[in-house]
Amino acid sequence: MSIVSQNEHRSSYHQQSGQAYIAQKSSYLDLVKALIWRYPTLRYLNFFIKKPAIYPVRVSVLEFGSGQVTRVDFDGNEGYEKLQKYLASSSDDGPRKRLYLVEDLSPQFIELLGSYLHIDGTVFASQIRDSHYSGKPWNGHAPKLPSFQDPEKSFTLRYYESRYFDDPAMPEFSSSVATTGNIRRAVTFGKRANNIARNEDPEGHVGHIRRNTSFWASVDKDGNWNGEFCPPWRSFAPD
Repeated sequence: MSIVSQNEHRSSYHQQSGQAYIAQKSSYLDLVKALIWRYPTLRYLNFFIKKPAIYPVRVSVLEFGSGQVTRVDFDGNEGYEKLQKYLASSSDDGPRKRLYLVEDLSPQFIELLGSYLHIDGTVFASQIRDSHYSGKPWNGHAPKLPSFQDPEKSFTLRYYESRYFDDPAMPEFSSSVATTGNIRRAVTFGKRANNIARNEDPEGHVGHIRRNTSFWASVDKDGNWNGEFCPPWRSFAPD
């Protein structure tokens, strides 16, 4: 069997597997796994959901009514159960314009929000992925085909956040410095001259954190909509 025919056979197998998952109406995360062959960036989401969540996820919903905005918070130990009931009880008579603010992610919340709101899995994958380059062939930020791209529905802003660290020894162990949260972000430092002793460099250092902020929205034919906004962890505080 030639390399071309092997690849065609492998692609056909994965496509049939993905269609089988969809036909069986599997969970949201099962569908993510089934579609990795088509959207390689979903590998990052698949890697992420295999790790246990340590930190709590916080969700707030902004309900846009006629002339007013109401905020509903879902945090604490019962945040997941409350959000689950909220999504399950949403009716056509209630607010139909909602923006979900999601701090950090976990497999549970990805499954819940993804299945109820029908969020494109690549949105979560893009929020998780923060490296610019890796050596493996499926890594990177390969975009969808132009026919599938729509910035009015989803996009991710990537930027650097600068933080000052007053410990002059920080760059010596910078490879182990990372932010807290289920989505950990590495803190990188500039090169430090080898001839500068620790006691001669008391001013501290500036570290850079790769940050992502993702947005997704879905609008129906009647003008009702749901949106999801994923800011950096702990970037918005309760009232």
